[in-house]
Amino acid sequence: MSGRYAGAMSSPFADNGMLAKVPGDVISLGSQTLPSPAAGQPERLTAEVDAGHHGRVRITFQLNSSRRGKWRNWFWTAVHAEGLDSSPDVGKSIQTPPAN
Repeated sequence: MSGRYAGAMSSPFADNGMLAKVPGDVISLGSQTLPSPAAGQPERLTAEVDAGHHGRVRITFQLNSSRRGKWRNWFWTAVHAEGLDSSPDVGKSIQTPPAN
């Protein structure tokens, strides 16, 4: 089963960095800098945002889809976050190559 399906989410014990410490509104702000989720988009993208007292954070999002009948819904899911040093690239989305 492909990693693009909601049922094939990563293990709950997967390394997600400091994602649990990043507030939901900051994750949402990062996801708004990404392109609209759709077939053909890269499987993983990252966004760098200011997370308040946590400083700058790079959040990695994975493209997923769910299917109901003949309809397919595409969406981004935050899967990892890491703290960064100061950087001038506020709100910038960065395409990362898929992991091998």
